[in-house]
Formats: sequence, structure tokens, C-alpha cells
Amino acid sequence: MRALSALLAGISFACLALHPGSAASAPVPTQIAVPADAADCSAVPGAVVHDDGTYESGFGGWFKTVDTSEFVDRFDPPVRPSTLDAVCVAFAVQGPEITDFQFNVRIYAMDGPDGAPGTLLGEVPATLPQIAPYEYGAQGAFFRVDISMLNLVLNDEVYVGVEWNDMAYPGSMINIASDAESGGPLAGGYHRNTFTPWTPLYFSFLSSYRALLIRTIARAPKPILAVERNKVETIDHCAANPEQGNGVAEPGEEIDLQVPVLASAGGFGGVTLRLALPAPPGVQYRISDSALGSIAEGASATGLLRIALEPGVQCMQDIELLLQMDSDQGTFYSTFPLEVGRSAKEYGPAVLPLKIPEPDEEGIESSIQIPTGGNVEELAVSVRLKHYTVGDIILRLRSPSGTVITLLDRPGYPPFPGCENEVNSIFFMDGEADPEDVCDPDGGMWPAYLVGPTEPLATFAGEDMQGTWTLITADVSSGNTGALEDWSLHLTPAPSDACSICGAAGNEAIFANGFDAGP
Repeated sequence: MRALSALLAGISFACLALHPGSAASAPVPTQIAVPADAADCSAVPGAVVHDDGTYESGFGGWFKTVDTSEFVDRFDPPVRPSTLDAVCVAFAVQGPEITDFQFNVRIYAMDGPDGAPGTLLGEVPATLPQIAPYEYGAQGAFFRVDISMLNLVLNDEVYVGVEWNDMAYPGSMINIASDAESGGPLAGGYHRNTFTPWTPLYFSFLSSYRALLIRTIARAPKPILAVERNKVETIDHCAANPEQGNGVAEPGEEIDLQVPVLASAGGFGGVTLRLALPAPPGVQYRISDSALGSIAEGASATGLLRIALEPGVQCMQDIELLLQMDSDQGTFYSTFPLEVGRSAKEYGPAVLPLKIPEPDEEGIESSIQIPTGGNVEELAVSVRLKHYTVGDIILRLRSPSGTVITLLDRPGYPPFPGCENEVNSIFFMDGEADPEDVCDPDGGMWPAYLVGPTEPLATFAGEDMQGTWTLITADVSSGNTGALEDWSLHLTPAPSDACSICGAAGNEAIFANGFDAGP
């Protein structure tokens, strides 16, 4: 069974979780167990789905050592506010068949340490008639649990998951099914059991986790049209200097807005998306309305709007655009904050953490966009990753000009397997000692942090910093897997705030107070 090793590895973590009652909790109404109906939630309006329907692994606790197991994934409601109506979940079992399986659906706020699950918002006991036998790559046997009686109204992301008692089913390994191959970002799940606090799933089960087979149905409390703010795309244009189209809205530019409109809790006809009047100060409307026609319940349609920012618009502010959605069923409003300029402090990689595939010479790529120019004088790089064998890891950095250098090349290798030390953080700076032969033979944490790169970072001196910088992380040996958590560039001169006046002489920057910078 291909994922059995991952499952057995999970058993060691099964000896890892606090009793559920130890979590901070709000008053939760007592509920009788509700039956779970066979349904996968995917074709229902308001469904939020992270997985591809098949499972390559499963996670649970060993009944001889673990009392309770609990697993959650992070969910973002499609509109805000939303009511959470139902949860669909797929389990699998290794060992004797289980009937009348009892578990709890639980909803947590994101107010725990470092964004972990915190306040228990509600729970519903449920009974599953039968758990499907574990089979690698099988379609998940989903069951739907109605949780509408909790009357949860969500204005933020939450954790949704399940909890059960392993000891109640001796001889069987009960697993929440896990998707490892669907692609896309990790779902951001956590787990705990009888002896451990909440632990990120991407670290505990790196080789076999991308998303749990848990789905939700969330809708607006009543039929509405709403802008999906987190999906709005902006495209900036500077006619006087096309190269200034850098993904940052700046004074003097025209901005295209691709705005998805979602129909929640009902269908709507004759929909038109508009920029509501009056226009905010400093904003001119170029394309002020977009006809979207009919939008079925749970579907969305994207409208194109265009605005122009006057040259005197103040940098480093949010302009609140009021969006109006007219329909045969009524008029609705949403707002969208358009950021003018971008602070250099906000430059960073997106879609992290990323699982590092292995063994894989090509590795994964993570990029940082530097929208302002300037020649590199000095450069340092910090990397946060989790891996149990630093001797498996190669790190490379590619500049916007296409220059590639190696930052780290399998410390301790050769001979195989290299340094068998856990690594968390590395800071690369020219002039520091080469870490390639630094190992701790007793295992544990890699005894290096501030290190010199394999090839000098000075290679980039004189290159233009503007554009895409890419970190390439490769794990070239099988066995231990890992994840890239975060990384950053430390450039000299430091990148400036991105806020230039389109068409101004010399393409001058303007300060946050609105005055032009001097020559």
C-alpha cells in the first residue's frame, strides 16, 4: 500500500495532541448526533473545495496510544458575511470494517498562536453509517453533515475539521483522507491528538498532504450579489512610459479592473456592474459599467472597468471604490480598496509555504517582484525552510537578468547522504564561512545560520534589481521531505517605494504627502 509508510509515520504524531477541551472555546450548544448523507458538496452553490476528489494518503491516530485525533483545513468564505451550512468529509479505514462511526465536525477561529486554530466557534456530532476501506488513489466517499443549526455567520477565514476517538475502534486505523497530488497551494491545515498542541500539517505530513478531503458549503445569509474582493485583478497602464506597467497603481496611470461578481443564495438576471457616482477625488472613470447578464446561484461573472488616477493623487493611500451591481432583483453595493503605490516593505513571495518535491533536481520556484529599479551594490538572502536533512538541499538564486548562482549545495555531500541535520533558517552573506562541511554527527539542528554562499552574491553587482527574483529549492535525495516557508532579499541600495508619476519629467517619485520629489 503506497501511502502506508506515511500513515505509519503519522502514528508517531498521533501520540501528539492536546485533548480537545484544552482549546479556548466559546459556549457551544449541545447537539444530538445528526446522520451524515452521502454527498460531496462540490456541485452545490457556495461550495469551497480544495481537493481533487481522490486521496493518496490518510491521517489518524493509533488506537493503542491515542485517545483523540483532530484535523482541520483553513477555509475562506466565498462572500462575507457568509453562513456555513454544511461540511462534507471523506474517511478511510485500514483494518476491520467500521459501522456507525461517530465523530464531531468542528469550526475554529484563526485566533490561536501564529494563526493556528483557537476559539471553538461550534461543533456538531455526526454518525457515519460506514467507512470505506483505504485504497491508494481511490475516490473519496464523501458524506455531508448539516451544521446550519449552529447559525454561524462568518466575516473571516476559519478552520473546519473533524475530531474522533481512536480508542473506541480497536484494531482499526481510522484516517481522514488526504489529497497529495491536486496541485495548487497547500490548504493550510493543522492537526493535534492526545499529547500534542496544534501542528501545521504541511510540516508533519509533507510528503502526503496538500489538502484534506473536507469541503464546505457557505452562502450569504440572504440572496445577494457581491464582489469577490480577493479575486479582483488590476492592470496598470502608463502611456508615456509603458515600462511603468509594473502591477502597481500609480498617479497618472490608467487602471483596468477585472471584477468577479458572485451570486450567492440566489440567481440574478439583468446584472450590470458599475462604478458608483460620484467618483472619489483624483479618480476619473474611463469605463464605468459592464453588462454581465444573468448569473446563476453560486456562479460568478467578471466585468471590466477602467479608471484613471490624476497625477496629483497621493501615494501610499487606499482609494475606496464603490461598486454598484444593478439587477432585476435589486441593487447591491461592494467596496474595493485600490492601493496607490506599494511600500518596499510589502515586497515578498506569495503562495507559501510550498512543499519541496523529492528527489527532484529541478526543484520548486518562488518569486519576489521588485517593481523599482536601481543597480545592485550588495545583496544578502535569508531563507526559512523546514527539512530534516540539510544534506539533501540545493538552493539557487536567479536575478531578473537571468543570472543564476548556487547558494547552498548539499552540505556534507559527498559522501552520501550528507549532513543529516534538521534545518530551519539560513542567512547568506558574502564573506561568511562556507558551510558545506559543517555537520553535527549526533544529528539534531544544523549548526550553521549565518553562512557564505557557494557562489558569491557579488556576482549580481551592477545588475538592475527591478523585476523577478527567483529562489529555486531542490531536494535531490529521497527519504525526508520538506517545505519552503519564506525567504527575503536584503538589497543595497534598499528597494524604494513603488510610486512614480506617469508622464512626469524624469519619471519622478512622489512622497506620501503628495509633493513631488526633487531632482
